[in-house]
Amino acid sequence: MVSRRVQKLEDELGVSLFERSPSGARLTVAGHGFICSSRTILRQVQTAFADARSAGVAATGRLRIGLVAGFVAQRP
Repeated sequence: MVSRRVQKLEDELGVSLFERSPSGARLTVAGHGFICSSRTILRQVQTAFADARSAGVAATGRLRIGLVAGFVAQRP
């Protein structure tokens, strides 16, 4: 199943990501570059999720409080 998905990805990219042999497989230069870029993207997505969650629970952001003179009780 994984092999078919990798083969489909290679077909879509038009490049081999692995050199296959009877003793196993190893990344090609293109495969190495693809993995490095994919890891960078994954880290960015994880950061975006964490940032969104933090903002959603008010863990980050700004709170501004202001007073309008007309609403402030005045002492006699």
